[in-house]
Amino acid sequence: MKPILFSTPMVQVILDGRKTMTRRICKPLTLNYPMRAYENETAEQWLSRWNHKSPYKPGDILWVRETWQSFFPEEVTQNHQQGPRSFSGIPAETAKGHYMYFYYRADGEVPDDPKYGKANWHPSIFMPRGAARIFLRVTAVRAERVQEITETDAKAEGAVFTDYGIYQPKWKASLDGGKTFYPAAPAQHPGWHMAEVNSPDQCYPSARSAFIGIWDSLNAKRGYGWDTNPWVWVYTFERCEKSEAQDES
Repeated sequence: MKPILFSTPMVQVILDGRKTMTRRICKPLTLNYPMRAYENETAEQWLSRWNHKSPYKPGDILWVRETWQSFFPEEVTQNHQQGPRSFSGIPAETAKGHYMYFYYRADGEVPDDPKYGKANWHPSIFMPRGAARIFLRVTAVRAERVQEITETDAKAEGAVFTDYGIYQPKWKASLDGGKTFYPAAPAQHPGWHMAEVNSPDQCYPSARSAFIGIWDSLNAKRGYGWDTNPWVWVYTFERCEKSEAQDES
């Protein structure tokens, strides 16, 4: 098994059963040549030129690293407020043989400890395999430019539509060169989103544009924003049980 990192919003989408695809940066092994020199190449030509190999292949089982926290059983029962989430952690045996309760940020915040204060979350990169609760089996792999994503694939990435109804635009239109103005036709509120939202102001007009929004939020600062149109690995996957993952590890 190999690890794969997901942000908290994407973990939530996986748990909801909406996400069956993910795109990961296909980093070149050398930077001696400008990427634009090969912008018209097919995926096969590009991969051959750069001698690329995907980190994951069909059939691989991946364990998901996510933002997490751990407590010893006595900490959970003695030091934490009693509430609906007090015992929602998953008990698992660590590599050293100690039993811990693992909590995941995708499930919500852990109640603050009345004695020790706020419980801080651990970054997903430091999550041990013993804490994993989500396992994925890779079913297909391909390479393409990120801007090649289709509306269908954006939905497979986890985009979902919330119907916020119809609204009346404030602007007016003229059909006679500005002599007479008429109210704009009623329009559908934007409703596409990847992460949790509370209003149409946080949504996008299409599944693809919702994907663009979250892509840039995760990758723009790393130099792989949508406008750079990087090559990506496209992984299609399905959920599998922990027992299946252990059998094949």
